[in-house]
Amino acid sequence: MKRKFTIYSTLIILIFGATSAVKENYFSSQPPSGRTGATGIYCTSCHTTNTLNSGGGSVITTGLPNGTYVAGQAYPFTLTINHGTADRQKWGFAIKAVNPAGGAVVGAFSTTNANAIVNGSSKELTHNNAVTTGSSNTFTYTNLVWTAPTASPPASVKFYFVGNAADGTGGDDNDFIYAANSTATLLPIILSSFTSTVDGNKVILNWQVESDLTTKLFEVERNLDVTKFETITSIFGSNSSIARKYNFIDTKPSNASVVYYRLKMFDKDGTITYSKMLSVNTKNSSNYVSNVYPNPVKKGQNVNIELVSDKEQTASFIIVNTLGKIISAKEKNITKGFNNVSLKMSNYLAADNYFLQIKMGNTVSKQFNIAVVE
Repeated sequence: MKRKFTIYSTLIILIFGATSAVKENYFSSQPPSGRTGATGIYCTSCHTTNTLNSGGGSVITTGLPNGTYVAGQAYPFTLTINHGTADRQKWGFAIKAVNPAGGAVVGAFSTTNANAIVNGSSKELTHNNAVTTGSSNTFTYTNLVWTAPTASPPASVKFYFVGNAADGTGGDDNDFIYAANSTATLLPIILSSFTSTVDGNKVILNWQVESDLTTKLFEVERNLDVTKFETITSIFGSNSSIARKYNFIDTKPSNASVVYYRLKMFDKDGTITYSKMLSVNTKNSSNYVSNVYPNPVKKGQNVNIELVSDKEQTASFIIVNTLGKIISAKEKNITKGFNNVSLKMSNYLAADNYFLQIKMGNTVSKQFNIAVVE
């Protein structure tokens, strides 16, 4: 009986030792899924010696969307594991992107790093053959990419990520696990331009969006006295992740000499935003200013003025402060037809509100309010 017990004991030790070796090898090559913290479980469920975030270090990402994300955009990033002392020799990680409302996976990870891999079932990006180094207190995984979804992007995405600063002895003890998370919300409609052109008795409105995956509707609004706008047409968004141009022709702008236009933009989540207001001179179509941008403008940067002239001539550009004092006056040669003039806002201008007056021949434009900021 004693001999049998010895044999059985030896078999148990061999089996346990083989199981442990398989476990260590598996975790070193690729960690098990579901340990990023997205479901409240971390790598400390296996590496139990030290509590979470207890080693005086951290895990951080650089390059993931900060604050907002754009649907369909690829974000190259790095993941760095830091430790309190330079005594770590093996480094592992895992990261997952989910919708905070429900936990569904958001977007897709990819990598060209030979020491990183995407888990096919969980869609997590993890280490692949965890990197071994000399004794160090930090290591960075590079060439990692997260691509935002183009179809039905959620209102927000939350990234859960963990890093393992291991001692390199091959066991799962005396390792330090660091965890963190970050959140980005879907960037709403990105309106890159909104311009107008007068053609006889018609006003042509053109606008462009960089991405309008979240756009539900555009409403074109018109006003004759800047106090009450009316909707003159509605145009549905294209639900496209690429730049998209729109236009509308107002064939009956009114009998007023100046007409104002703006866009009312509806996001799918119910958010409503407005474009800048365009001032259009419909009676003097031979000489008119169609657009002034950006506004506000930073000191030392250019404000762009889009204007149409009936001939080659000299135009005057006068900046006046709120007290009526002329701050600067410049003249520029313009050609017949469409012109885009850049006017530099001096570094010496105080951050304040100003008026821009533009004169072409005997035509003086309506004053444009310009806000100069730091």
